[in-house]
This record gives sequence, C-alpha cells and structure tokens, in this order.
Amino acid sequence: MVHNDIMYQSINESFDQNALLFPLHIGTTSYLRREQPTFLEKYADAIALILSIVAVIFGAVQAIRNHLAKRKKEQVDKYFLDFLEIRSDKELAPDQKVKKLDALFQRAVEQMTNEKLDKSDFHILSRLIQQEMTMMRFNL
Repeated sequence: MVHNDIMYQSINESFDQNALLFPLHIGTTSYLRREQPTFLEKYADAIALILSIVAVIFGAVQAIRNHLAKRKKEQVDKYFLDFLEIRSDKELAPDQKVKKLDALFQRAVEQMTNEKLDKSDFHILSRLIQQEMTMMRFNL
C-alpha cells in the first residue's frame, strides 16, 4: 500500500498538456477543463438579456402593426358605411347620389395614395361605387 501511494503521488491534474506526445481522450480533456465554463454557461445572463430585449421589441413592433392595421380597417369600414348610407338614402336625387359617390371615391383614392387604405379594400370599394353608378345610369 505504501508503494502504491508513492507511485501515484506524481500523478496529478497539473501537468502540461502541450508537452504530451499523444492527444488526450475527449473525456479526459472535458474532465480536466471541468472548472472552465462553456461559452453558453459563461454568457448565459447576457444572452438571456439580449433575447428578452429582442422579444420585447418584437412584441412592440407587432403591437404597432396591429394598431395600424386596425386603424386602416376602421377607415375602410367608415367608407363602406358612407357608401351604404348614400345608397340607401331615398331622398337624394340621382345626380346628388352621383356627386356624393364621386366625392367618396375621391376621398378613398386620396387615402389609398397616402397609404392609409389597403389596395384590396380600395379595389372592393371602388367596384361597389362603379357598380352603383352603373345601376343608377341604367335606372334613369
């Protein structure tokens, strides 16, 4: 037992790995570097902070996009309601209806060019206005 202790006293973990003539096993290298943290372990807090900031920024951007989309939707809803009001008003003369529909179309074109109205919604509204004006011409 005494001979074994003397024999193994010279074996420890503090030897120069570069002086070896052979490569160490991957498990040995991992064991010898067990006190050194990996990249993720070392920078976990910074990475978590960055990911949290990115998530908050992404959420804010999505909220702004949703708000802008909602405003566009409310604007197009207003135009459709105005169209229905003009269409259902029986007291207006046909030429007054044409003037109001033309004015509504002009406002919609301005809103679309200012990018406050989606092109698809504008297309639907313009088709409805054109259809109504065509029907009014044939009814005269």
